[in-house]
Amino acid sequence: MLIESLNLGRPLDGEVALVTGAGRGIGRETALALSALGASIVILEIDDSGKSTEKAIWDRGGQARFFQVDVSDPTAMEGLKQQAIARFNRVDIVINNAVTFVVKPLVDYTIEEWDRVMAVNLRGAFLTAKLFLPSMVAQGHGVFVTMQSGDGMPYMAPYFASKVALRSLAGSLSQEVGNESGISVFCFGAGMVDTPAIREAVPRLAPLYGLSEQDFIKQSAPGGVLMSAEECATGLAGCVLHAAELHGQEPAAITGLGLLGVKTSEWSSADPAAPVRAKAEPAVADVADSLADLIAGLRNEYESLGLFQRQWYKRTLKQRSGMSLDEWSDAASEIRKQPAGAARYIPALRRLAAYFAQLESDARGYIHDPTRLGEAIAALEDRRAVAEKAASVLG
Repeated sequence: MLIESLNLGRPLDGEVALVTGAGRGIGRETALALSALGASIVILEIDDSGKSTEKAIWDRGGQARFFQVDVSDPTAMEGLKQQAIARFNRVDIVINNAVTFVVKPLVDYTIEEWDRVMAVNLRGAFLTAKLFLPSMVAQGHGVFVTMQSGDGMPYMAPYFASKVALRSLAGSLSQEVGNESGISVFCFGAGMVDTPAIREAVPRLAPLYGLSEQDFIKQSAPGGVLMSAEECATGLAGCVLHAAELHGQEPAAITGLGLLGVKTSEWSSADPAAPVRAKAEPAVADVADSLADLIAGLRNEYESLGLFQRQWYKRTLKQRSGMSLDEWSDAASEIRKQPAGAARYIPALRRLAAYFAQLESDARGYIHDPTRLGEAIAALEDRRAVAEKAASVLG
C-alpha cells in the first residue's frame, strides 16, 4: 500500500474512523489507509460489498466492523450509532463518502430520483453530523469530513447540487464548532478518480457531451489522467492527519499528498501560463497594468482548460483569494481610475499572493519532471511577485 510505504507509523492508534460508502472506490481505499495508520474502522455500505473491505482490513492486522445500512435512513443510522459505540466505545473521525447519482438531463429526473440523490449525498452527512458530532464536541476531539466535487455540470445536476451543498455544510459546521473545540471540519475535493462509479458514468456521460470516453477523460481529469483511488485516499488520509491545519478549508487530494511528501508524475493540473513579470516602476498606474496583465494571463489559462478543470480553477481562485477573475479585472481597472481608494484591495492582494504561494507548494507535489517543475515555480513566483508588489505599493 502507498500509505504503508511512507513509514508514517500508527499515528491514529486508539482512534475510531467511520467511513460511509466504504465498499469500493475511494471509500474502501480510505478505510484501508486509515486502518494502516492505526484507526479502527466502522464500515458503512448499503450492500454487502462492505464485507470485502472488512476482510481486507482484518487480513492486514487491523480492526473493522461492517454495517450494512442506508445512510439516508434516520432509524437505521440511529441503530448503527448504538452498535458502533457498543463495539468501539467512540467515533473520532467521520468520512462522508457515500454517494449516488443518475445520468440524465435535469428535466428528465423523476421526483423520486431527485430525492434519492439528495437523501444519500446530503441527508446522509446531516445524519452523521447529528449523531456523532455532539460526542466529538464532548470529548474535545474529532474530524468531520464531507466530500465535494465540481459546481453545476450538465446531466448530473442533482449530484453536483448536493456536492455544492456539502461544501456549504462543512463551512457552516466549521464555524459552529469553532476553532477551539478540538474538532476539525473540512470539505475534501477528490477530483477525477479512477473508481467503479466513474467507469460506470463515463460511457453514459461522454456521448451526451459529444465526446469519446477517452476525450471526455482528457477534458475532465487534470493532465487527462484519472488519479487512482489509492492515491486519492492517501491524500485524504494526509488531510485527516493534518486536520487541525485544514479546519474550515476545502483541501484537495493533492493537498494531503503534498503534506505527506508524496510526489506523483502520472497526473497534474494544467501547467501555469507563461510568466507574468512584475514591472519595476512603483507607480499605481504600473501596478494596475501589472495586475491587469496577470489577470489576463489567468483568464487565458482558465479558458484553455477542460470543463471540469475550469470549475476547480474558478472555485479555488475565489476561495483562496476572495475574488473571481471578473472581480480581479474590475479591481485592476478601479485601481487605475481611482487610485485614492485602491488601498482597500491590499488584503485581497495579500490573499492573492498567498494563493500563488500555495500553488507553488502544490506544484512541488504533483509535478515530478524537474524541467516542468522549474518552469511552473518560476511562473508562480512571478505571479506572486506581482500581487506582493501591488500590495506594497498601494500600502
